Amino acid sequence: MEWLTVYDFANDSIRSQNIFMPLIFVLIGLGILFFYKFNKSSKKKNRIFGLVYTLFSILFCIIVIPHQINDFHLAKSTYENANYTVIEGVVTDFDPMPYAGHQNESFTINDVRFEYSDFDESYYGFNNTKSHGGPIDEGRKIRVSYYINNKKNIIIKIEVLSRAYKQGSVASCFFSQKSEI
Repeated sequence: MEWLTVYDFANDSIRSQNIFMPLIFVLIGLGILFFYKFNKSSKKKNRIFGLVYTLFSILFCIIVIPHQINDFHLAKSTYENANYTVIEGVVTDFDPMPYAGHQNESFTINDVRFEYSDFDESYYGFNNTKSHGGPIDEGRKIRVSYYINNKKNIIIKIEVLSRAYKQGSVASCFFSQKSEI
């Protein structure tokens, strides 16, 4: 049987939006601070607001940015050192996420539960739901490589059987490599 890799963490990179977004708040705070500093008619409370907003934004950056970088490097080192578990089986208990979100998608393979969402970028790993073109579906035989982080099973690779996988489907555009068993 031939397996198709439909998701592989090796193709991921650090999410730059998660790094730069907090910096935007610092820039807004600096803009508020400088606007009220050079505006002679501004009140002292406006300048204090600008200072407090900027300081909280900086504190936010100090907490969020290293956390994002650390999470990426944890996933990367786990992948590169093959410090993960591989499980193979049929998808059961599949609960798809609605297109608009508001709920995580989940499934089980051999009593191991996985849960993810397109809208949750708090971890690095697979998060492509069926409603947005993801490859997971009830009854599909798949092979999943994953590791555990904070009691959550993080998927770093998904392979599906090629004979059971419809070529030309939306999810097949995630094809990255073939492997033999």
